Order: sequence, then structure tokens, then C-alpha cells
Amino acid sequence: MGRKEKPVVDKGNRFLVDLALWLRAEKARTGKSYRELAELADRHPTTLQRAAFGNRVPRLPVVMAFAKACDAPPEEARRLWRDARYEETVRGCPHRRHLCLACIGDAEELRLALREVHHRAGMPSPRVMERHAGPHGILPRSTAYRISTGTTVPRDLRQFRAYLRACEVPEYKLGEWELVWWRVSRADASNRLLQASSRRFKDLVAILADLPEWVPDPRTPSDSPELPEAHAELLNALLSAPLREPQSRETLRRRHATRMRHVR
Repeated sequence: MGRKEKPVVDKGNRFLVDLALWLRAEKARTGKSYRELAELADRHPTTLQRAAFGNRVPRLPVVMAFAKACDAPPEEARRLWRDARYEETVRGCPHRRHLCLACIGDAEELRLALREVHHRAGMPSPRVMERHAGPHGILPRSTAYRISTGTTVPRDLRQFRAYLRACEVPEYKLGEWELVWWRVSRADASNRLLQASSRRFKDLVAILADLPEWVPDPRTPSDSPELPEAHAELLNALLSAPLREPQSRETLRRRHATRMRHVR
């Protein structure tokens, strides 16, 4: 009979205490020693003993091997480990504990939320995320790293789903996350539309102000000459064209000069 284990000491991570107590309970249920479990788990006995000590969060493969040797449910082992790992990562950062999907309204908030999801999943490595995301190439490890660190967001809905899948988000929650994706996408499209419109208006004012044939005078609008036909055509073309990437002022000036030559 082995020596009696020291009691688990709570050092501020109650989920780690739950994990350690669960591992000890499963070991006691089997009636095996750490040496016997180590042979079944293909691990060193000291490794399993440290996992159940409760001093620090063990690695997930160790916990899963421990549970398999004890014939314990792997889902429960993974859940307990994930909770302990998350509590360890957010210690001292209480503002990261809140995750409200209804509050996510733009790309910046989405980046923070996706980083939080990664932490709640136990911070899996980019290699593991790439393997669990789905088909090859849908979530490269470099992209997984950038998203998990809050540097960027997924490029499309398919990659967004793959990232959530890699972070073990339950299937029944994917619908709520997709609503977040579409809400953020609409907001981002609106912002880009407004920015493009603002750039176009500034370019238009600069071009018309540089033209010698017609210089608008904001102080006396009633005394300003009537807008020439060529200028009116340019104005209508600029305002009615689809909003794409803004063209350079020089390109717009050349196009207007060509129009004026045809008029003359």
C-alpha cells in the first residue's frame, strides 16, 4: 500500500482543485497504484502523480492518458482540464471573463471575443487547431495563431466556423455566432462605404476647385456661374459610379481633361 497523498491545496484556482480531486477519485475507484496506471497510460508514474497533485495545471495529453488508464469518461476529463486552464490564463484579468455575443458589434470586438474563445478552449496550439478545424487548408496554423492572438479575424464565414470548431465551441452555439458574424460584416461594410464616400467627396471638391473654367465660391453661391456641361457630367459620373477602391486624383483629372477636349 502506497503512502497517503497530501491534501490538495487551493492556490486560487478552484477548477484546478476540482481536476486534481477528480483524478484522485478515479484512481481510487480503480484501486491501482500510480505505477500500474503508468503502464496502462504509457507515462511515467511521477508524471501521473504530479497531474493529481493540484499544484499546477497539467498538460491535456497527460490528463487524457490518466483518464483512459482509469477508464474514466474523456469528456469529463477534457471539461475539467479546460476550466482549470482557463482559470489559470485569466487570473488577474477579470475583464476577460465576460463574453456577451449580443454586445459584439464591430470587428474590434469580434477580435477580442475570438481571443477569449481561444482562452476558454484551453489555448490549444495552432498546430492542434489546424488539425481539428476540418479540411486541409481551411484554417492554416499561421492564420489560427493570428486570430487567437487578436491580430486579425477570419476571412469568411467558412473559416470563422472552422476556428470555432477548432476551439471546441458546441454545435448548438454556432447559430448564435453566425448571427454575430453577419452583424459585424454589415457594420464593417457600412464603415467602408462611408469611408469611400468621404474620400470620393474630398477628391471631387479638390478636382473642381482646380479647374480654371469653374471655381466654386462658397461665399457667394448665387453669383457663381452655371456649372458647365462637362463638369456636370463629371460630377454625375463620380457620384453615381459604384463605390470601389478610390482612384487617384491625377487619374480623375486626366479623365476630366479628356472630356473637356472633346467638348471644345
